[in-house]
Amino acid sequence: MISLIAVSVIAVHATWCMMYYRVSDGVIGKLLYAATALAALGYLSYPTHQAQGLLNTTFALVAVRHFWMKTYWPRLRAGILGLLHLRK
Repeated sequence: MISLIAVSVIAVHATWCMMYYRVSDGVIGKLLYAATALAALGYLSYPTHQAQGLLNTTFALVAVRHFWMKTYWPRLRAGILGLLHLRK
């Protein structure tokens, strides 16, 4: 019962993140949220180990993207913008 409630919250949150205009995660972020919402709905409709594995995988991909965007992307973006500024 607790697992179904938790997966329901994940599905609602992923759907909200995918559809709300103020969540500006770009195309890749929106696709990951859509995949997470679909995986959560798949688990709710037919809870198997494969559905749970897919849900865990999509959730892990969202976490890896978040880590990348907070840790490495600002420095990479600054470097790219610095290179573009020097070429003008």
